[in-house]
Amino acid sequence: MEKVWEALQEENRILVCDFDGTLTTSGSSMHGIVRVLGEDAPMTQARDRLYMQYGKKLKTEEDESVKKQLAMIWWQEQMELFVRYEIQDRLFLETAKLLPIRKEAVQLLKRCREAEIPVWIVSAGVSNVIEAWLELHELSGSSIYVLANRVCYENGTAVDCSDVVTPWNKKDVFFARSGIKADQKLVFLGDRKEDIGWSEKNTHSFLVNGQSVEVTFI
Repeated sequence: MEKVWEALQEENRILVCDFDGTLTTSGSSMHGIVRVLGEDAPMTQARDRLYMQYGKKLKTEEDESVKKQLAMIWWQEQMELFVRYEIQDRLFLETAKLLPIRKEAVQLLKRCREAEIPVWIVSAGVSNVIEAWLELHELSGSSIYVLANRVCYENGTAVDCSDVVTPWNKKDVFFARSGIKADQKLVFLGDRKEDIGWSEKNTHSFLVNGQSVEVTFI
């Protein structure tokens, strides 16, 4: 991660990174909920049905615009399950505990926080889980922002969801919601091509290679 840190030393740099597979080494903040609930839980079974309806189509669809539309529907309906099945917010911490850290990436975030370098975690996962994970590993801070699918609660009850983020609309959501301009100096870090290279100006892009800590400059 030293190459990423060096890129961040340029003036006014911002780190934009993925969560699942980038800050963690395995698991998923979205799928982790069903692992906590168990395979017989109504939400788990409903999510499996959504996968059969949309997930399989995404694997075979070649048109990127169609993929983007399918993903929006699939992610929206997944998030609505949290409200329909009244998922308790205490489960987010339980889920966060299942997601192992990528040590070098966590150290990078700590260095960014100490140096007051802004970090945007942009993920197709669940904000509530990601924020619980950050707190669990003492990474929370005013310079670290999370932009992902969020379950909204009132008096402990799930009432709505917001910020539908998929692997195919991350770029659009980031620039629309963050207020950051496309010509801002950005450093991207992810484990998939969809996580990086959202701007061609003043940017550096790095990919984490699988389970290793090797980082490839793009």
